[in-house]
Amino acid sequence: MGNYPWALAGIVNGAEMACPVGMNATEAQAAGIGSQDDREWLVFIDESGDHSLSKVDSEFPVFVLSAVVVERAAYVGQVLPSMGELKVRLWGHEGVVLHSSEIRRSEGAFALLQVPAARAVFMESLSRLVADLPFHVFATVIDKRRLAAGGAAPVYTRALESCIDLIARQGLVGARDSWQLVAESRGANEDGDLAGAYGGMSGAVRCPIGREWPRLRFAAKRGNVAGLQLADLCARPFGRRVINPDKGDRTFDLIERKLRKGWGAWREIG
Repeated sequence: MGNYPWALAGIVNGAEMACPVGMNATEAQAAGIGSQDDREWLVFIDESGDHSLSKVDSEFPVFVLSAVVVERAAYVGQVLPSMGELKVRLWGHEGVVLHSSEIRRSEGAFALLQVPAARAVFMESLSRLVADLPFHVFATVIDKRRLAAGGAAPVYTRALESCIDLIARQGLVGARDSWQLVAESRGANEDGDLAGAYGGMSGAVRCPIGREWPRLRFAAKRGNVAGLQLADLCARPFGRRVINPDKGDRTFDLIERKLRKGWGAWREIG
């Protein structure tokens, strides 16, 4: 198990900060921090990049694990209808899966984004969705260039421990709260590696968030799970920021503004 104290401070990009930052009591309540009522949370995790240390992609030499955390009532009452409304408005139905790689390449259902005007409308709608929906995002970026020669612990293990640590430090999920954990299925080998990392962690220590460790569930991309789509959309921008911190990135800036309001945290390892 990593040396994480499950403490009370949040971390943004490796720097300790009081959490919530600059928030008054009303803002903290809106972000779901500090409430003593029993609540149920949903945690959706997705990744960007390859978790193997034996091969490093020169164009994307990092591994990102992102976790979207949302209260169940907010997920049912706000996230699902808002995402469905966006899809119906743009495509006429809710069957489209928001997938960051297809959006970047304007492929499949997103071929319409090759038209500049359509892309502008879509990106503005997506930006509003990410900014307005009441979800928290936690992410860990592992720079494989710095770990490949160091005999480090498995990447999945380090990333998963780190994301759980960030959630615990935020003080978001109360000791009496329950939570569910859903990951996107990426194939038998990848699912097995993630399940192994989670099993090792949950079997070694007491759960630092909520009442107990939940069972890890997997869902396929074709299942069109809204929470996994949000985790997918949020993952890659963190990696790009680590690879090229001086390059502007509208999506990362949008997510960072959300974090600065107390809606999550991230860190880099490596």
